[in-house]
Amino acid sequence: MFWFRKMGKLFIKTLLVILIIAQKPNLMVIAFLIVDRLQRNSRQWGILLLKDKGLVGYDDTLGKFFPELPYSNITIQQLLTHTSGIPDGFNLLSEFFDHTKIATNNDLIRLLAKEKPPALFNPGENMMYSGTAFNILASIIEIISGKSYNEYIDKHIFKPLGMTHTFVVNGTRSAKLIPGYAYGFVYSDSLQTYVRADSMRSGWTSYLAGITGEGMIISTTNDLLKWDRALKHHSLLSVATQQAMLVTQAEKRTFPFIHFGYGIRVGENDFGNYIFHDGWYPGYKCMHIRYTDHDITAIVLSNNESHSIILQMLWQQ
Repeated sequence: MFWFRKMGKLFIKTLLVILIIAQKPNLMVIAFLIVDRLQRNSRQWGILLLKDKGLVGYDDTLGKFFPELPYSNITIQQLLTHTSGIPDGFNLLSEFFDHTKIATNNDLIRLLAKEKPPALFNPGENMMYSGTAFNILASIIEIISGKSYNEYIDKHIFKPLGMTHTFVVNGTRSAKLIPGYAYGFVYSDSLQTYVRADSMRSGWTSYLAGITGEGMIISTTNDLLKWDRALKHHSLLSVATQQAMLVTQAEKRTFPFIHFGYGIRVGENDFGNYIFHDGWYPGYKCMHIRYTDHDITAIVLSNNESHSIILQMLWQQ
């Protein structure tokens, strides 16, 4: 599914049927897809909303919220900008967690505290994408707000923006109960055809499906456009906080060169200044980009791990 909008006016809204493999021809235009890492921005909005209320600060450390973790000097700022150096908690879940059960954020934090893997680098001295950092931020939202991550994000972001078709889920198990949900498909080399991603067991479709913060949100192009317009018009965050969110806060100085604001990539190419994020989950790909100088937005959701020319072109921008 694809949205293209310029200066607030809709130019294209269409299903890219070339990207979608379906067993039945009755695809719904309102199709729910897992947008996973693309919607990590909802989590960072949650933290920034709490910051605007004076309930958390950029310099607050992990030691304040999780004294049992051996990374007490890592700050909220560093978690938001991929500069924390916190080790990958998913590797610990893969090695030490019972794969017949569904892990939660508490399980991830418990294993970090128990196994104490060393930091990847000193906080603030390097930049490396960290999904674990986003999971911890989701847990910090729960500690401060006294609500589950799902409840807080729904009450303070989805409902105020009218995102009525966006939900936090626990993998395809809970998502499949939603009418209009579009299953993800992957290509099977052995069968030489596309099959449903949840038919091919992986960590993300089984024991990791209960982890929230980095992803596990489903949405539609319509709702993501509402989210994009909220960014444009400062609908939720204070002007100062949103400006800080959308400028370079951290920079990767080795190839590929990447600039991050708070939870979102920022940069410039031949088309102008942009804000950008993409995402992946077994059977799904998604991306959102807005060229801020001319207010041009493109949103693409695919329930097929396609390597089509169209997606390659968009991902390379």
